[in-house]
Amino acid sequence: TMLNVLKKLFKQKERIGITLDNLEEWFDQKTKPFYETNEHNIDSIKTKTKEEIEKTKENLQILKEAQLRNKKITTREVQFMEGAREFYIKRITQFINNITDNEESSPSFIDEILTNINDFGKATLKSYNILQHFFKDEVYKLAQNIKVIENNIKSLKQEFESEKIKNIEEIKNIIKIFRENTSKKEEIKAKIIEIEKKQEELEKEKKDILVETSNKEQSQEFKEYHRLNVEEFKINEQIDELKNEIIQYFSTLDHALKKYVKLHPEDEEFLNKYIEEPLKAMVDDYELKIKKVLEKVKERIHDKKIELKDKKKEKTLHVLDKINEAKLASFLTEYNQLMVDLRNTQERVKQHDIMDVIEDIKIKLKKKKQDIESIITQITSLKEKLANIDLPKEKETIKQKISEFLNIEFDLD
Repeated sequence: TMLNVLKKLFKQKERIGITLDNLEEWFDQKTKPFYETNEHNIDSIKTKTKEEIEKTKENLQILKEAQLRNKKITTREVQFMEGAREFYIKRITQFINNITDNEESSPSFIDEILTNINDFGKATLKSYNILQHFFKDEVYKLAQNIKVIENNIKSLKQEFESEKIKNIEEIKNIIKIFRENTSKKEEIKAKIIEIEKKQEELEKEKKDILVETSNKEQSQEFKEYHRLNVEEFKINEQIDELKNEIIQYFSTLDHALKKYVKLHPEDEEFLNKYIEEPLKAMVDDYELKIKKVLEKVKERIHDKKIELKDKKKEKTLHVLDKINEAKLASFLTEYNQLMVDLRNTQERVKQHDIMDVIEDIKIKLKKKKQDIESIITQITSLKEKLANIDLPKEKETIKQKISEFLNIEFDLD
């Protein structure tokens, strides 16, 4: 009645709530009938196919033993018929043996059989046409056998490619992935907590190293080391000033000294040292022989044996007046004292290992920073993986697909 139709239309769908722990077992139970129906159909088709193969074998025997109804044919026609019959029987036997020898019923095997049927039809067309002239009923029955087998195999293919079974397998796979991702998400969360704890420990260790560095840099030993460094720097500055002053003096005298060498070649080797490296030459000139040579240079300028332009002459004589024996001795004494002070300071610097200690601490600090960076990279990578696992979306997909497939209101807790 119309009332019953309306009741069915407005009847509420069954509402079912399942927990994730029970989901797979529950879905297996719910979909078991679909598999049972499918398996029943497959078994039924296989049985029918075996029966048809037996009928085919019987009909092959009938064709094999069939006698010609028309005896008035030529020997050549008989030869054609026997050749065609032998070939036709052989090809059908090969075809049915291929099916019975293989117990498999996979989709790929079914496709192989359908291909073989197609190949068989093409290969036997000529022999079939020949045999129709002699054994029309017998070959017709065999062709019908092959057609029934082909239809059975096509039905089998449809069962294997059943949309319902495909849907069930798809849903099962989604459930499996959801369960794996649920476990994976918990594992990643636990791993992040573990690594973040390790990061905290490393940050604390880094802080301790920074405190250790700070303590060393504020220690008395470091202050003393720093003071000696400053002292060494100042001594080097004074040595450089002294060097520059001596170089400047002899740079002014350079022209006059070269002219003097031409007048007194016996002093060439001695003076070349002063021209090239005046400070080293002075240090090596313990008796300050240079003083006498400079006096001679002064004399040669005055008696015009060394000729210089007015401005150059004035500068040269000014330097020669300035560099007297006392000045040269003072240079030498000051330089030697500075070198002694420098060596002493450097020796005292060497006695301090504070910088080696600080350097070792800084290496430790660098390693610790690298470890922290590595940990941060790991955490970032894990958080990205976590963000890519969208469990609510997967859960919603499962609910929707099960609801549609089983025609129920389905909730997953």
